[in-house]
Amino acid sequence: MSVRAAWHAAPLVLTGVTLLASGCGSGSSGRPATPVPGLPRVTLILRHSGADHQLLACSIVHHYARFTARRPIVFEGNLQPREHASHFKIKIKIKRCVDGHFQDSGSWDIRGGRNGRFQGMLPIPGKGIYFARARYRNDVGTATSDKVYFDVA
Repeated sequence: MSVRAAWHAAPLVLTGVTLLASGCGSGSSGRPATPVPGLPRVTLILRHSGADHQLLACSIVHHYARFTARRPIVFEGNLQPREHASHFKIKIKIKRCVDGHFQDSGSWDIRGGRNGRFQGMLPIPGKGIYFARARYRNDVGTATSDKVYFDVA
């Protein structure tokens, strides 16, 4: 199934890089860490959501993209600058808000292409509040996209 469907909705786009080594990373302020030389930027986009809305979930007020529980969530992303290898691995991870805390809800390894792009579909999660992230590792460290918040109704 192509990620580029004939129908369109406003995509939710977030980019950023966070180093997850030596205790560095996104602090309690929610601001991403300073980009690290040698690490590419990772972008994650969730496609075909309904209208986004502002919610308070797990003590975080944020804009959440709305999805229905009837279809998988289509995503795509980018790794820039792209790696010199012909392919690369990205891990997509989602966490669900349970009892006031985001808890692991699943992760999937995705193979990226020579052009630095990756795409796929998340299995239909149950109803609830979530965030998704893409992670890439190389010999310099770990780069992650910003969190993309969404809710499934």
